[in-house]
Amino acid sequence: MNFDDTVSKTRTRLLADHPWFGYLSMKLDPQESKEIKTSRTDGSSLKINFEHFESLTQAERETVFAQQIFHCAMRHPYRIGSRDLKLWNEACDAVANIALAESGFQLPNDIHVDNRWKDKAAEEVYAVMQKEAEQQGKGPGGGQGSGGGGNDPGDPGQGPSTGDFTGPNPQNQNQPPKPDGGNGQEEGPSGGQPHNMTESDWEQASEAAAMMSRKAGTMPGNLDRSLKNANKANTNWRDILRRFIQQQVPRDYTWATPNKRYVSS
Repeated sequence: MNFDDTVSKTRTRLLADHPWFGYLSMKLDPQESKEIKTSRTDGSSLKINFEHFESLTQAERETVFAQQIFHCAMRHPYRIGSRDLKLWNEACDAVANIALAESGFQLPNDIHVDNRWKDKAAEEVYAVMQKEAEQQGKGPGGGQGSGGGGNDPGDPGQGPSTGDFTGPNPQNQNQPPKPDGGNGQEEGPSGGQPHNMTESDWEQASEAAAMMSRKAGTMPGNLDRSLKNANKANTNWRDILRRFIQQQVPRDYTWATPNKRYVSS
């Protein structure tokens, strides 16, 4: 089979076996790429090394799709902030691997599931991994995790079979959909679905998929918990406190000599 047929078959199997993942798979634009070893997403496109993808079993192909979908649904590419990209990949992979295993996916042999991270948000896992790396003198991104993408988003990842992710493409963010349903790109296999997916787009799509899956009785409980963790992680109390303090600090003071006409006697 060619690339399009293999992708179509994988999506169809996901829709039948894992509806939540299958529905969300239509939000990504699969693209064949020889520049990466396995697969990679930026939240809008899903680049796949077809030679590697073809060498996997059908169940493992579904896992590749599912992990990248999980990263997008949990908005991992949009929550990087100033964190080390490689270590953030490892932390998010650790969370994703548990979710996929609990959802019944077949993980490739090079994927390690660490139950320490069960029901943890990626930010919590990252903080622990960063501390462990510093204690071992390796620095951020130097630990031996479950794979990652390197600090340079353009550097093909040397991670596991399921691939990695980068931050969202700035050109794809905050762009209103064009009347033809695209952003200057050709329409993808999802039938005109715009591929400039933003963080809010993924939040709405994942919740819509969850509602449909709940009604059908096919929504795994662990994914519900993961969605709650993703929403909780977006609210950082430190950022709220910082904004509050900045609002209270006066910024209109000056060291200039006051005008005596306005100084009360």
